[in-house]
Amino acid sequence: MQGYFENEAATAEALDPEGWLSTGDLGYLADGQVFVCGRKKDVLIVHGKNYYPQDLEWTASQVERVRTGNVIAFASYREGLGREAVVVVAETREPEEQWPEIASEVRDAIQRGMGLGVDEVVMVPAGTLPKTSSGKVQRSKARQLYEAGELRPRAEDGALQIARHVARSQLAQWRLRIFGGRGGRGGDN
Repeated sequence: MQGYFENEAATAEALDPEGWLSTGDLGYLADGQVFVCGRKKDVLIVHGKNYYPQDLEWTASQVERVRTGNVIAFASYREGLGREAVVVVAETREPEEQWPEIASEVRDAIQRGMGLGVDEVVMVPAGTLPKTSSGKVQRSKARQLYEAGELRPRAEDGALQIARHVARSQLAQWRLRIFGGRGGRGGDN
């Protein structure tokens, strides 16, 4: 790329002295192919060792009662700690009174599996973690919300509520046509 349109500062930050674009992606070459596996800015460095958030998230997702693929790990500045705190936020469908037990299981799984002590495990209800329009979790956004004390379940916008209602109505119509009015035979009753 030649640069960002009318933004010299962003161009200078993105391009190295040889003109290569620094995307911030981490990856490796194998058999002549590039495999992207993370972002440099997301790496957690604890006592001089690198930990990849995807590894923590995968380990936490293996804990029963944690929603697979609905875990985010990040570092967050903590006053008096002398380093950034390791924070894991995990969604669950379980009642709130079970959250401390589940959080303990997540902490233990990461300690056993990776040898890393997690400073805080935050359990949240399903639908809390920020996601992209394609459904991928947003680590930086989650960190921002966590640090601002605003990590709450996502509110559905009006369009999503309408789409969900239409889908349920269509499903009900198809069931009616297939099974009939009272769960009995198909066809017209």
